[in-house]
Amino acid sequence: MTFARQDIYRLASLYIVGLASAIFVAFQPSLVSSYVDRLGMSEGYAGSLLSLELVGATIGTLFVFLKGVELNRRKLALAALFILALSNGASLILTSAAPLAALRFLAGFGGGVATGIFASCLALEQNTERHFGAFSVIVLLSAAFSYQVLPLFSDTAIGVPAFFLLMLFASIAIPFTKFFPKGAERSSPTAAGEGQSNNAAASAAWPAIKVTAPVVVCATSFFLVVGGLWPFLGQIGLNKFQLTEASLNSALASTQYSGAAGAMIALILANRLGHIAPLTTSMIIATGSLLMLVGGREDDALFIVAAQLFMFSWLLFFPYFMGLAAELDPFGRLASMVYFIQTAASVVGPALAALLVGALGYNALIVMGACGFAFTLMILGPATYYLQRRTLAARITNR
Repeated sequence: MTFARQDIYRLASLYIVGLASAIFVAFQPSLVSSYVDRLGMSEGYAGSLLSLELVGATIGTLFVFLKGVELNRRKLALAALFILALSNGASLILTSAAPLAALRFLAGFGGGVATGIFASCLALEQNTERHFGAFSVIVLLSAAFSYQVLPLFSDTAIGVPAFFLLMLFASIAIPFTKFFPKGAERSSPTAAGEGQSNNAAASAAWPAIKVTAPVVVCATSFFLVVGGLWPFLGQIGLNKFQLTEASLNSALASTQYSGAAGAMIALILANRLGHIAPLTTSMIIATGSLLMLVGGREDDALFIVAAQLFMFSWLLFFPYFMGLAAELDPFGRLASMVYFIQTAASVVGPALAALLVGALGYNALIVMGACGFAFTLMILGPATYYLQRRTLAARITNR
């Protein structure tokens, strides 16, 4: 595949804007630690600040899903990045409780809008799986680099170093919005028509409910499991497998590489295998990785393998699932809805997981997670099968 210069500029702007908004997820553990250790907050209040930012992000992605396709996406991305940069910059100065809470909500909202716009625009590109795979690798590598940089701020007067890096990422992305797509046009002709206007996109009918409903249900079940389990994975290693804190940190760090490997498969193979094979494989691996954690014993190797398989399946599933959403809706609305569900699940999932662990223990959380992945697999099969039949029928009709 060859790219014109304008295509390279457009894709670069999408990646950079997406990175500026998505890198926040990688900083979550650092943010909580800084709130407690450097600003003297209680762990409960630190968790509340993080939750407030995620609520803002959820509202931001919901706004894009509801209104983003009708608006100028370039201007919307620019406004979101300004909010993101200014709120993170102000958070470095205003560290008292009430102003910081308002600023973190604004940062979450700006990041949510930028993420939703990024997702809906990247879904308009050809080879969507490859682009989301490449983007996942970029986020993982950027997060790894950022965690090497954060210790450099340990002896400085900066209260929360992650705020500075988040402001920096957003500020760097702002000039690149010049190359951002304005509307809901695909990068090449499709059945939806090349270069359709925003109004046409807004008035275009949604795909049939029998197609979109399984995607929404699968996204909800998958991201609830991931959002609920990932924050507790460290506690599972410490309490069920008796890992030391050093061993746990090493194990969780190694999952970044297995996650990158999963995303690289989508980057290299793109849609050559279709959607059924990668999505089915990822859900089988994900279910198996959780079943390995049931019971628990002093076995570092078992936990490390299970954690790596969990991350590998997560990052293999995500690009192909976004590719499925892009195939079903040529205007990127379904992709922005998936991001809204993912963000909402990151708020609801940990709360539900905490209730489950408190009532029944970690094994119940693990088993419910495995059931959630199995349910996702069961629903995904018919949805992807229908998509392949529809795609084949469209090709035959166009001949």
